[in-house]
Amino acid sequence: MLEISRLQHLTKARVQIEKLGQEGADGFGTGAGGRLIILAGPREAVRDAAVQAAAMLGQAGAPRVGKGPQVHCSCGEVFTEDAAFCKKCGEKRPQAAPRGRKARSVSPVASGHPGALSTAAATARPGTSDSQTQLLKALLAGPMPQLSRLELLFPADFVRLCLESGSHLQTVTLRSGSHVELSPPGPESMRMVTVNGTMLGNTMAVLQLQELLLQYQR
Repeated sequence: MLEISRLQHLTKARVQIEKLGQEGADGFGTGAGGRLIILAGPREAVRDAAVQAAAMLGQAGAPRVGKGPQVHCSCGEVFTEDAAFCKKCGEKRPQAAPRGRKARSVSPVASGHPGALSTAAATARPGTSDSQTQLLKALLAGPMPQLSRLELLFPADFVRLCLESGSHLQTVTLRSGSHVELSPPGPESMRMVTVNGTMLGNTMAVLQLQELLLQYQR
């Protein structure tokens, strides 16, 4: 569960949950029946809210284990069993491997399970000051919140000049751990960019793509 009031208090961003109808996120049924997380506010606040929202969703989707020892925050507060952040100061919960077991790393989405992925769509609008919010609306909490598939529309010139040319696309993939695919070029003014991976990895990929788009628009 995403604790909206606590997320807004910690980041000062505006957070809204929007339930999708049969028309989905794009009017064609994409993500029908799911929910969109809409973030708005100053860039740094939106960035922090996106990261913390992804962490909360990942925590909610992780398999539960037996109750372990109490975990204390540096401020002295005790983390509740499922809390990803301290309710008093907002500090992130320290990650520790269970005793006698190796820590399990979270890898990008494995191929062969496309049905388990959540789907959402967002459109980047050139010249729009709220373009970062448009992109972050693609954060969709589906049946497996720790995994997601994002379909983003970008200007065709931006995709050709900034993503197909040079090493920007490879850099986004390496830094986020998500798999990024570009649709084939065509006569349309917009091109689809598909991002597959964990919620947190996809959030990082979206933020990096947004930064590249802002640089391109200057």
